[in-house]
Amino acid sequence: MSLTTRGTSQATAAASSASAVARTLMAWSGIFGTVSFEMFGHLVGSVDGYAAWFDAVALRLGADLGIGTAPGETDATASPAAR
Repeated sequence: MSLTTRGTSQATAAASSASAVARTLMAWSGIFGTVSFEMFGHLVGSVDGYAAWFDAVALRLGADLGIGTAPGETDATASPAAR
C-alpha cells in the first residue's frame, strides 16, 4: 500500500495521516474523559443536562475530525478539518 495519492507527495500524505491519527486520539480521549467525568460525578454542579452536554461534546469532536459541524456552526465557519 502506498501513501502517495494523485498530486500528493509521500511526505504530505504521511503528515496528513499523522495529523488524522492525532485528531482521532484527541477525540477519543475527549469522549473517554467526558464519560468518565459523568460516571464519577465530576460534572455535578457544573453541567445541567448530561445528555445535552455529551451531545455537544460529541458533535464538537466530530466536527474537529471533519464529520459534520458543531452546534452553532455552518459549513463556512466549521473547523478546517471539517472542510
